[in-house]
Amino acid sequence: MLVATPEYNGAMPGALKNALDWLSRPVEEGLVLERKPVAIIGASKGPLGSIRAQLNLRVVLHKMDVAVVGQPEFVLPHAHKALAGDELPAGSPSLPILTAVVEGLVDLIERRRAAASLTC
Repeated sequence: MLVATPEYNGAMPGALKNALDWLSRPVEEGLVLERKPVAIIGASKGPLGSIRAQLNLRVVLHKMDVAVVGQPEFVLPHAHKALAGDELPAGSPSLPILTAVVEGLVDLIERRRAAASLTC
């Protein structure tokens, strides 16, 4: 799962927190997101690019026992200036970092699958 979050008042949006709260409720099969691979990205108009929202989100996901990509972290400060329309321009210095985050997520998914096949 890839979670892209903006930052509102130094935290993740309330709607995202509410959705995670509902997903954290136990079901018959256990916890919905337990040990699931997740990567976090974010953007904001401000100079910190959603760093505080992502930290806030990481705390919640840690409590839910989610496997989160640790490094690199992708934040996009001044997003309204950095984006060309709705995408990163080809020469953007942020593009390799975003690519590395997605590769980290793919790696987490592959490691989870490998571990699951060993236990079967």
